[in-house]
Amino acid sequence: MGGPLSGIRVVDVCQLAVGPWGASLLGQLGADVIKIEEPNGDPIRRLLPEQEGVGTYFTAVNQNKRNISLNLKDPEHIAIALALVERADVFVENFRPGAMERLGLGYEAVRQINPQIVYVSSSGFGNRGPRRMEGSADGYARSFTGFDMSNGPVGHPGERFRAKGHIDHTCSAFVTQAVMAGLVARTRFGIGQKVETSMMQATMVYQTSLIAQYFANGQQPPALGSATANLVPHQGFKASDGYVAVGPNTNEQWRALCTAVGHPQLADDARFRTNRDRVLHRDALIPIIEGAIAGRSVQAWVDALTAVGVPCGPFMTFADLWASEQVQAIRGIVTNKHPWGETKVGGTPWQFSATPVEVTRAPGLDEHHAEIVAMIADTPPRREKLAAERPLPKLGPLEGIRIVELAQGVAGPMTAMQLSDLGAEVTKVEPPAGDWSRTLGPPMQGDEGPVFVQLNRNKRGVTLDVETEEGRAALRGLLADADVFISDLLPADAERLGLDYASLKAKHSKLIHCSMTPFGEVGPMRNRPGGEIVLQAMADIWRYLGSLDQPPGRLAADASAGAAAIFAVQGVLAAVHHRELTGEGQNVQVSDLAALMAIGTQLHAAQSDDSLRGGWHLSAPTDPPVYDLPSSTLGVDFGFMARNEGGWERFCERINVPGELANDPRYNTGVAQVLNWDAFVQAFEPYTIKHTAIELKQIIEDVGGVGVICNTYDTLFADPQVEALEMLRSAEHPTLGQVKMLGLPWILDRTPGSIRSAAPVLGQHTVAVLGKE
Repeated sequence: MGGPLSGIRVVDVCQLAVGPWGASLLGQLGADVIKIEEPNGDPIRRLLPEQEGVGTYFTAVNQNKRNISLNLKDPEHIAIALALVERADVFVENFRPGAMERLGLGYEAVRQINPQIVYVSSSGFGNRGPRRMEGSADGYARSFTGFDMSNGPVGHPGERFRAKGHIDHTCSAFVTQAVMAGLVARTRFGIGQKVETSMMQATMVYQTSLIAQYFANGQQPPALGSATANLVPHQGFKASDGYVAVGPNTNEQWRALCTAVGHPQLADDARFRTNRDRVLHRDALIPIIEGAIAGRSVQAWVDALTAVGVPCGPFMTFADLWASEQVQAIRGIVTNKHPWGETKVGGTPWQFSATPVEVTRAPGLDEHHAEIVAMIADTPPRREKLAAERPLPKLGPLEGIRIVELAQGVAGPMTAMQLSDLGAEVTKVEPPAGDWSRTLGPPMQGDEGPVFVQLNRNKRGVTLDVETEEGRAALRGLLADADVFISDLLPADAERLGLDYASLKAKHSKLIHCSMTPFGEVGPMRNRPGGEIVLQAMADIWRYLGSLDQPPGRLAADASAGAAAIFAVQGVLAAVHHRELTGEGQNVQVSDLAALMAIGTQLHAAQSDDSLRGGWHLSAPTDPPVYDLPSSTLGVDFGFMARNEGGWERFCERINVPGELANDPRYNTGVAQVLNWDAFVQAFEPYTIKHTAIELKQIIEDVGGVGVICNTYDTLFADPQVEALEMLRSAEHPTLGQVKMLGLPWILDRTPGSIRSAAPVLGQHTVAVLGKE
């Protein structure tokens, strides 16, 4: 059997990265994805490095597709495109607003010939608001949303994450979510609709746990190197031969760390007893742990800490990943053979027990033209209704779906939150002491950790001790009436408690069980606990921050947990779609490690062969950590496209830069500016600093370039585009009053999601749900 989207046909007219990899994920899920590519090829085919003339980036984001080359300005070719649309379930585009309408492929035109199509539009800033016509890309999305402002060493004003494509791929994954939400609405309610998402929305939601801290105290979370503001100790420590990432999340793990480093008394020290205490006394605690760890090797600490259940790991490179037994076990990186060479790419971020998935190679330009045209001739248009249209749901496409969540921290709760935003009824089961994310802080919101408040809206809260038979019996009672179970138990614990999929399936064959683990459910690390710094270190995130001759850093945003949540939402939606058609439940497995391996597909591809040369993916680890134009207010990210020849020169004229400086070969191209950044800033700052960021942005755009202000969270949430896309919401909390929260990453025009309630206080609904204290 194919993947859960077997039988679904997708028309993909996207270019570059965001749309193409979103469609590639649909192909990995089993859909028949047909990429319409312009005769000269998607521009991403020409990005360095190349294999036999084909850019590795194209290869990395266009797997699992068929390809036909069409000139969409040619009436005959448009007729072929429209014929494909008539036979499709999904249409995906990522052009600026209005471009598809000019080609005759806008939503209104498409739905006239295929009323039940799911039409997904992804743009830089959305299809409404004052910035709707502005373009975006990976770096621009990070700059606008403040993604980089909390990265860097202690006291740093922010530095770039240089793994270009990471945010493109995060946004791609939200495109896939948007498609799946639309498909589920169609499958359950018999309707097609337009679904919109944007890089701005997606990049903001990816930062949910970081923005939660900002909502709590109104301050930009500080840059802290490899550490994080609200959880201590959780960072890289220097061992005798390198750095080891140490990431305890719970007090139990903290106590185990104290014993392992030879300081058991720290666990009962009043300064360090709770996470809140440790955050407040960070400066006293960290030197003690640093001193203890300095005397032994990285591997010695990994062995010692793993033995007592403390999340830990080495800081790894791509070569380490490729050689890793765990990465191989979960097929986190796979090799595809193409006519132009063998390429290493990210594996699938999910595994399905009933509908297996795989990664297949990317297509050549126009490779499937004849068979696609033949398919059109042999397949009737899909003009008929798939099912009788039912009354539209009030809450979203998952209205009526019941979910039980047994998960703590970020990844599992974020998964359940997004599904609840789509209308599902979620019952969150916490241990008597509560989800450990309630302790993350300061900053705090009253007695609640702001990360918990932000990630647990739209849920009923129940406390159960599943370590007892009584607690497990109550949980099984909840599961008997549930459609989906989201669990973050390690495999050994799930099996011990009888909460693994095999045990649950025996009594509930229609249950969808989404099991989320740090490292996957097979391989030598299947039962290892995880932590954000540990996953970032082991997934090679650190090499794209700071400088290689300095201590390693981390992304301030919770990248591994956020990525796992994004893919888990996809997996659950795909499984719901499949169950609606077949009545069959199944296990969906998602891990933080597999999620980061998938998102890093472009980096793996660029390092497929030691002979590959050129391109920003290979230079990124050694590029400068900061390269934005300074102004009198904020920095400005900028670029001048090759098609706008002379834009840089005109910009220099406008700000009165002398001709000999503007034409200096060290500074007159984007690559040269990056390679000579310190000298570039010294030479140009006297001219750029005379202008505000808004003024520089306008000048850049006037001469045909792209300018994006590097926002802090203060300026981001003051921008009118945030209001236009309703990315700042609020809800009434039981004890905190009105609390701010982020909006949704997608807009569904007929089955919009909803924010109905704030996070529950501990055990708030136990009596109502279980009927007892």
